[in-house]
Amino acid sequence: MTKPIKQNQKLAQCREDGNWELRIFHRAAQGNKSPRYLIKCGCCDEKVEIYYDNEGLEINGVLGSLENWRQILLPLLQRDATSVHIPSSPSSSLKRSM
Repeated sequence: MTKPIKQNQKLAQCREDGNWELRIFHRAAQGNKSPRYLIKCGCCDEKVEIYYDNEGLEINGVLGSLENWRQILLPLLQRDATSVHIPSSPSSSLKRSM
């Protein structure tokens, strides 16, 4: 098993790179409920809920196998930082291109 994620729960904590520190909350499995990570934006209450078990992940209501999520997320996480535009301040937000 991997090391647990450091849980920051404070609002408006600025990182060294100028972005807001994500707020992370963990809930262990309870009865028939799966364990969950709740990740909130550092400057507001926008959130992502990630439920997990040995077979898959449900991210904001989208259920997929671990392999499906790896295929989608790993290429994004392994990108070279120089190829990604990084906002100059926490108040700048990334634009969605859809």
